[in-house]
Amino acid sequence: MNFVWTRTAMILGSALAAGLVVWPFLGALWAFVTFALGLAAALAFHVRNLHALLVWLQDPLKNPVPIGAGVWEHVFAGLYRLVRSFAQQRNRVTGQLARFRSAAQAMPIGVVVLDDEDRISWCNITAERMFDLDARKDAGQSILNLVRHPAFAGYLKGGSYEEPLTLRIVRREARDGSRGAGP
Repeated sequence: MNFVWTRTAMILGSALAAGLVVWPFLGALWAFVTFALGLAAALAFHVRNLHALLVWLQDPLKNPVPIGAGVWEHVFAGLYRLVRSFAQQRNRVTGQLARFRSAAQAMPIGVVVLDDEDRISWCNITAERMFDLDARKDAGQSILNLVRHPAFAGYLKGGSYEEPLTLRIVRREARDGSRGAGP
């Protein structure tokens, strides 16, 4: 943070020094114009970098972090480290999710992952067979539309999952040869 103030003081000092150098040769008016032009150049530099930052912020995951100079080099370097850390964390979580899914596929019990609105996010092969689901087709569907059992609906809507719910589901194909979950 001290670097920001030091750099700003250097820019102001340079513009003032340039104005003082011009004063004896061209007068006070041109000294002031020189000082103002120095400040305008500094302002243009910051506005250009601020614009680059705003463009990057519109889609920070797709666009590379801008490259700046001076104070902006430190700002963009910090953002680059943050984006790199986020990408590494996202890759770790993606890997963990893949390992979870792989382990859950191997489980002999049915596993269905629901979102906050009880829609299917994912299910393993065992759950597909048990509940007559299709992981690709049924993703995003409400579980209550696909598993129609009053006890299950009450259990899910109750929100208290300390005790497991055991259901005996009779699949239609076992009864009449057609595909579909039973009552």
